[in-house]
Amino acid sequence: DINRLEDVFKYNLDQNVSREVEVESEEEAYQKLEGYIEVKDLAFGYNPWDPPLIENFNLSLKPGSRVALVGGSGSGKSTVARLITGIHQPWSGEILFDGKPRENLPRSVMVNSMAVVDQDITLFDGTIKENLTMWDSTISEFNIIRAAKDACIHDDINIRDKGYDH
Repeated sequence: DINRLEDVFKYNLDQNVSREVEVESEEEAYQKLEGYIEVKDLAFGYNPWDPPLIENFNLSLKPGSRVALVGGSGSGKSTVARLITGIHQPWSGEILFDGKPRENLPRSVMVNSMAVVDQDITLFDGTIKENLTMWDSTISEFNIIRAAKDACIHDDINIRDKGYDH
């Protein structure tokens, strides 16, 4: 709807998309993180006029380790995951990846190092391929299939009558 454009223009471009970090080589741009994550004194809320929902939250993870956030519905488990992945921005505190804040890491490094499947799933009107690529025609068939295999959905897609074009 063309009337929604005004609503879109009210918001700033996502910092994670618009920022550029200089890299010395193309190889450096496509590195992966080792996997250290440290959250220090994190505070966050959805409404700045209300007290924070998360306050003084700390977490330290080593590469390959696993953590379970346990709590009741609405206690902030998914919110913590969204903060770490950059979907939400903390009010205060730090989130470090291999000892560096997200702002100091090239976006390509973050994209190559982290993936998330949120509990809120959205499928768009279009083919499976279009949903996987978000209509980015520069993504090769090889990379689409590799991503589907990594997500363990390739076989399920292939049994459909039109496969990725279903």
